[in-house]
Amino acid sequence: MLNIALAQIQSYPGQLKQNLSRITEAIKEAKASGADIIVLPELALHGYMHLDLAHSKAYVERGKKLLKELATVAPDCGVVVGHLDFSSDELFPSDNSLQKPLVYNAASFLADGKVLATGHKMLLPDYQVFNESRYYAAGERPAVVEYRDQKIGILICEDLVGEHYPQSPLSYLKSKNTDLIVALNAAPFSTGKWEKRYAQVQKQARELKQPIYFTNLVGSYDGYDGEVVFDGRSFALDRDGNSIALASAFKEEVLVIGTTLKTVPFTEPESCADIYNALVLAIKEFFSRANHRNAVLGLSGGIDSAVVAALAVAALGSEHVTAITMPSHITSEETKSDAFLIAQNLGIQISERSIHSEFLAWKETFASHYDGKTPHQMTLQNKQARIRGALLMEFTNENPGTLLLTTGNKTELALGYCTLYGDMCGALAPIGDLNKSLVYDLARWINKNAGAELIPASVIERAPTAELEDGQTDEANLPAPYSELAPLVDRIIETDVSQEELLKEYSPKLIEQTLRLIDINEGKRRQAPPAIRVTRGSLGLETRMPMGMGYRYR
Repeated sequence: MLNIALAQIQSYPGQLKQNLSRITEAIKEAKASGADIIVLPELALHGYMHLDLAHSKAYVERGKKLLKELATVAPDCGVVVGHLDFSSDELFPSDNSLQKPLVYNAASFLADGKVLATGHKMLLPDYQVFNESRYYAAGERPAVVEYRDQKIGILICEDLVGEHYPQSPLSYLKSKNTDLIVALNAAPFSTGKWEKRYAQVQKQARELKQPIYFTNLVGSYDGYDGEVVFDGRSFALDRDGNSIALASAFKEEVLVIGTTLKTVPFTEPESCADIYNALVLAIKEFFSRANHRNAVLGLSGGIDSAVVAALAVAALGSEHVTAITMPSHITSEETKSDAFLIAQNLGIQISERSIHSEFLAWKETFASHYDGKTPHQMTLQNKQARIRGALLMEFTNENPGTLLLTTGNKTELALGYCTLYGDMCGALAPIGDLNKSLVYDLARWINKNAGAELIPASVIERAPTAELEDGQTDEANLPAPYSELAPLVDRIIETDVSQEELLKEYSPKLIEQTLRLIDINEGKRRQAPPAIRVTRGSLGLETRMPMGMGYRYR
């Protein structure tokens, strides 16, 4: 029996030499532990989230040259690696005028100093964050290779778990009487997905009566409209679907499965722990890619900014996080003191920058331009948010190497309960894919995990408010309390639920008001900073709707 290593590594789009170096390190580490075969993630050489780099002939060709170089790294063991492949004589059939090469999502088996076999991904997903038919042509069949008396089938991600496709890569492997299957994956993280992923692969192992070795990408990468996180959790199953190996979550690992197999118990991950680890990893990777070390955020003393501050400290270190609290004539002493207490608990620097004088000066100027007219109430509220946004952006200009974190959550963004060019200013929205209820859950988990009240109980227990007018509460400004709105918004965004179904749980008025707010704020959402995807219905590419209103078909 072969010793097989699951090399769960990070792989960066565009960084071919860097990826080659990391792959080489993983191979050497696996070989030192006695591995006969090393299985790397999908597109490990080129980087999975490459976007339109796949249309660069030079980029794809450079990777193919490095593939030959990689084959010489480990002549005495087998390496299964993902990469881009193409034929320069063929073009994408969808638009020949663009002269794009016909690119494949490929996996090659390297051994004896050469490429022994190459297979192309057959099933190309175009749902959720995937857009693979934009980049790849569908392959004809997976690769099968004989190595050390074992016939090995090689599958790429969707080819293993995809359903309802006309082609069947699994049936092809079954006809070839393979002894085992290795699967290269770039399976993104979202809450609850790991359990489904594991169950799908377990089902395939039992039906095929073959061991399956599943290697997954780890890290956080630009998905064009937001950060896409990959949780790793590579694993191996025996022919009966029993787990015999399980790698760590959210970090790199080279896991070697030896000849002595033991069943590894499967336990479902804790949701808040997963979300926390995903967000911390994504913040860290976002700043690293941007070559920035420091973060600034507006710390209001409310729940959202408190959670973002805690996440930023976990990702970057307290010495690299600065908070600015910007009280106005509306700000209560309770929220102001809580902002300083949060900063103290987290060990971050905080400064106070009152907006009151700038707000009063603006009001006087406003009157002179509008014939003495008093500003509309919404104008008054938005101006406060925009002064704060301008001050925070000012700080990033004065402190090079600093990025602004915005603190809005998914429920508010979905409903448009935020201010363009105000509290929506920022480079990254760490909790932009968390509904309001989940923000509270995460705050409680952060305190529990720390064994200390990093986020004060007063912040968690206080009724949420933007504090932009006297006596304001979010509940009074929105159609319902967050306890009702958060799950309703998620149902609408994440599923194709009908109004008839919604009426079983919510009032007609609440449904109508919520749908209207979601519909009319699509344009505002398009201008939001990128969020970190942690749910299966994140705003952006997963929920593309036309701007405007009156079109809702539910």
